Amino acid sequence: MMAGNAKILFVAPSAYTLGGLSTWLDYLLPGLNAEGWDVTLGLVAGPRHHQPDRYLHVHPFKKTVSIDCPDSTPAGRIRSLRRTIQHLAPNVVLSVNIPDAIRAAAMERCRGRDTRAVMTCHGIQEDLFADMKRLRDELDAVVCTNRLACRLATELGEVPEDRVFHCAYGTHVPPLLPQRSPNPVFTIGYSGRLEQPQKRIHDLIEIAIRLRRAGRVFRFLVAGTGPEQEMFLSRVEQCDLSAHFEFLGFLQPTELNDKLYLVCDALIVTSSWETGPIVIWESMAAGTPVISSRYTGSGLEGLLHHKQNCMLFDVANVDAAAEQIIAIEDQLRLRDQIRQNAFQTVTEKLSCEVSVANWSRILNALIQMTPKIGEIHCQLPPSGRLDPIVGHRIAGFVRKMVRHQPPDNGPGGEWPHTLSGSKTSHEAFLVLAGERDHGESPRK
Repeated sequence: MMAGNAKILFVAPSAYTLGGLSTWLDYLLPGLNAEGWDVTLGLVAGPRHHQPDRYLHVHPFKKTVSIDCPDSTPAGRIRSLRRTIQHLAPNVVLSVNIPDAIRAAAMERCRGRDTRAVMTCHGIQEDLFADMKRLRDELDAVVCTNRLACRLATELGEVPEDRVFHCAYGTHVPPLLPQRSPNPVFTIGYSGRLEQPQKRIHDLIEIAIRLRRAGRVFRFLVAGTGPEQEMFLSRVEQCDLSAHFEFLGFLQPTELNDKLYLVCDALIVTSSWETGPIVIWESMAAGTPVISSRYTGSGLEGLLHHKQNCMLFDVANVDAAAEQIIAIEDQLRLRDQIRQNAFQTVTEKLSCEVSVANWSRILNALIQMTPKIGEIHCQLPPSGRLDPIVGHRIAGFVRKMVRHQPPDNGPGGEWPHTLSGSKTSHEAFLVLAGERDHGESPRK
């Protein structure tokens, strides 16, 4: 079975309208449709946070299905997912941070349905690889957007190497490198969540202090929102840097090019880890030089090369980051060389067309792959006092009839992003992952 005959179901959260995952789905799903795949986007729904209509208002897609679980219980989620799979009969079920979809697909496969349970991995986080290990008897395959994630999937997730696939994110690339004129005030763009553990947003303030100390004339143009927003704004004011920062708030993906990339002289990324990020590819496609940390996830991927297609500095080294900004501003020949090489990188390796073609190849391989066989023993925990007495199904029916409202535990309480916890601190895990990021690439 190949494209044109195969049905593909992506199961994704609907609580998040911002970020790289929604941008990825925005180009991938229509692209796969154009390749001949019969793609359905399954958006999970909950009583408060996961609202498919709200998601589709920002990210429209024609063929969608709402996967509703009003009681937010493990048994309720599995039942709803299994009903969806029974109705659509997909050949491949791809979980996008909804691990219950893997279990539901595996259960249906054990009943004789011709379907494969596949996890897409979009992070360098311990709990994701713990999920792979936990679900290894149910998983048919894993698709990672980053080569380090592929390595961790085999080493930590214990997924066989021949069942781990790599496909980088893509971006829209124009036919020709956009022409640029420098701004009177050197402008550095930032696009992403305003938070510290991953994005290290407060490094921007330290970098700005060093640029001011060096007597540079500059401004930061910041696009995004996040949990550190108020603290970040307060620190900018406390450090007397308000004249050097302009905040754009949240920008739609369609607005980023005109309102950020094309009006900046450079884009900065200060992250501790990434599996892309798409913002770098978008900036390169716009002809805007990138100044990036050597984040965990950039090593094995092998796409960023210092003074060739970007400028690099070690994570948290704000002195080096300021030096790279000054070098990009002062060395026009270097800036032009980086722009041209970066545009060649995204054209050849990171366009939406390349990404969709790679995904199409992977889907063909998944369908030809022999699915896992055997019984799945998934013991669902009781969701309340009724479950041990009357069973999950009847208890769920009673909750629905009385319109029981579950406690508000956030989006992850309605539909968990992972089923596993972390045994080590995030910092310790990043050290472990960083050591592997400088080894030999596990995938060709």
